[in-house]
Amino acid sequence: MTKLLRKQNYQRCLSLLQFSIRTNHNRIMSCGVVIGLFYGAKWISCLLEAFLQGSSSPVLNFGFLYLGVAQLWRDRHVLQSLKSYEEERITGEWLILGGAGAFAVCQSSFSMQAFIWLIILLSMAWSRWGLEFFQRFWLPTILIAASQYPSYVFLSSQIWHIVTPPDLLESFMAWVGSLIFQAFGHPAIAQAALLSLAVPLDPAKSVLIGSGCSGFDMAFTLATGSLILGLFFHLNRWLVARMMAIGVVLALLFNVGRIILLAIAVVYWGRDWFNFWHGPWGGQVFSGILFTVYYYSVQGWITSPKPKSSDR
Repeated sequence: MTKLLRKQNYQRCLSLLQFSIRTNHNRIMSCGVVIGLFYGAKWISCLLEAFLQGSSSPVLNFGFLYLGVAQLWRDRHVLQSLKSYEEERITGEWLILGGAGAFAVCQSSFSMQAFIWLIILLSMAWSRWGLEFFQRFWLPTILIAASQYPSYVFLSSQIWHIVTPPDLLESFMAWVGSLIFQAFGHPAIAQAALLSLAVPLDPAKSVLIGSGCSGFDMAFTLATGSLILGLFFHLNRWLVARMMAIGVVLALLFNVGRIILLAIAVVYWGRDWFNFWHGPWGGQVFSGILFTVYYYSVQGWITSPKPKSSDR
């Protein structure tokens, strides 16, 4: 039985290899697939490393990828009927070859490799199915494209800092934190992104709120996760928008609580406690509590039965 299975697998691989080099078009498409295998190995390694460091971004990557591929698989009969024109096929082939050359040169920049691989992937779809593919399957195209960059939470954070004034969210977090300390009768002052538990400001009793502690990453993650849930459960767009808003608000509120805890830890508990709450383990504790509160906040919307058409 084992020998028979091995023989069948060998025959399948041989047939696939023969098909991949049968025509020039097949050879060029196979070149794109090989580039995808190289990038995919690095993509998975990067996501695994980020997951082990406590990042929730990989969950979003796989969520986008699953939703996009699932829709394409569900409508695979439509894909089989799509054909590209000769001009579209040739244009896609040239883009694939150009991308393959650029991918080989840009070994030092993973971000550039991600961008080049995305061009190759879209060019393969263009060459195989033509423009009609993007017209019919624009949503799965966007979802799959969004899944291919492993650090888009970081990328979105960099874009946020480019389009907003310097330390906007960081300074806001420090200011809100100082107000909460003052409300409980504790002296506190905020100067830009620096939160001090002493008046006048004392650097020894202060915590500097960096870009990673502004709450943006978690707010973006919850907003994006809400979008994934909405697409998965086929929820109304306004309901999805409310879920995204709730996720952003909860993320910012919990981030203020974490900053207060970090300020207390660095001033009164010692550096070890600060490192714990500021590190991956402390981050996972806050993330777990945040996701739990968020889930029960939107659970009713997700699990409630969909209204019938007569009730809408």
